[in-house]
Amino acid sequence: MVAALGGKVKMPFGKHAGRDVHKLPKKYLLWLRNTVELRGDLLTAVQHALQGKAYTPPEKVKPQDVVDTDAILDTMLHNSWDAS
Repeated sequence: MVAALGGKVKMPFGKHAGRDVHKLPKKYLLWLRNTVELRGDLLTAVQHALQGKAYTPPEKVKPQDVVDTDAILDTMLHNSWDAS
């Protein structure tokens, strides 16, 4: 998992672990891109860093933020039937 503290992607492994990806040396970023199979936010962060930009990943939805609309509708329908 790639840490994104303060919105910026942190390097999750290696000699630069914990550092902001966009602050890593360009030579290291090129080596990383050409040597390691990168995916997801880390790949995007490296691509942005090579263009001189920082990457802020979109916020992830937490399980507790997900609303069970089916359960809400069932409750509403059940309660409306009981009220008659």
